[in-house]
Amino acid sequence: MKNPFIKISQCGAQFTDASCSINRVQIAKLPVYGVEDKIEGKAVSEIFSVDVITEDIKKNADALEIELDKFSERGLIFEFVKKISDGSEAAISLMRKYGRRLGMIFLTLKTGLPENQNARSDWNQGCWEYWKSVKRVILVGGLTSGVMGTIMKAEALSVFEQAGVEPYEFILFDNASFVGIMGAAAQIKEKDGTFIVFDFGQTNLKRSIVKKRSGEIVEVKMLDSLPSKYMQKMKADDSIAQEEAQKLDLYLRRCIADTIGYVSHSDEISGEIIISIANYVCDGSLNAERGGYAKLKSICDNYGEYLENELSGQLRKRVSVRLIHDSTAAALYFCDYNDSVCITIGTAFGIGFPEIQP
Repeated sequence: MKNPFIKISQCGAQFTDASCSINRVQIAKLPVYGVEDKIEGKAVSEIFSVDVITEDIKKNADALEIELDKFSERGLIFEFVKKISDGSEAAISLMRKYGRRLGMIFLTLKTGLPENQNARSDWNQGCWEYWKSVKRVILVGGLTSGVMGTIMKAEALSVFEQAGVEPYEFILFDNASFVGIMGAAAQIKEKDGTFIVFDFGQTNLKRSIVKKRSGEIVEVKMLDSLPSKYMQKMKADDSIAQEEAQKLDLYLRRCIADTIGYVSHSDEISGEIIISIANYVCDGSLNAERGGYAKLKSICDNYGEYLENELSGQLRKRVSVRLIHDSTAAALYFCDYNDSVCITIGTAFGIGFPEIQP
């Protein structure tokens, strides 16, 4: 069926916006009881995110044998992952809990109970019918890698089995943290040359060198990632948003220019720059409410166009900049998968559609 979440921009490009988000799905009525009954009445964002898992780690620190004062917020997740890899029963049990929650989330989408449809006022019947028609759910992102992904997939399937509902085909993908780069690289229009492709996430700025020959990508080399900075969430009309946006903008432009300068010592770099970014994008314009990059809307309405002009002057050569929604970039790597959605599990749930043509 036609995907109701894919829209057409004024320039004729396909894009998605916040209406496709599953973080806002309300589980008003559980599709099966006796699994995770405490999550009834809550939104997906309240039961599954990095912040939610981090708080759970803190509550269970003694059982997990984690000394909280030795780790940062981000460090707690890495230590938790290490505990799972080391076979900690407490850590594995906690991960199984989130596997069951993952199953409940997708069972909610698959069954489309009237109570859950009524709780999502911005979705019409076609949106729920779409989720019934989906065959495959591709899971990518740091929380889906290795044994964690295996545990979550097994638990999610067990939820569908307990409900007596045919499950989605859940697909795990190794090296999932780099699919955004690969999907973005596939959007390079020029057939030959050396290109810089970025993935601007909430935690890291990933950088890569991509080489194309006769229209084919022949080499992708990852450079060291840089930390994401100035990522606190704030609305564009916040009193300090403009100041923070300027800091973030300067940091991003410096990252791009320094990367191009570094690579230019050994290669002639094309002026075509592709950037996957953790924000919804329409013709270069960012969403003003989503995540740490939203504040860039206070600088200008079209950040892609702004970057082109600023970088062209800074680099003293004309460059083109193309911004792509990060989950869309990840999904583009799986463009050969039909009837599928790509879910990135990181700071929150991201969603992209492999059939999109941005």
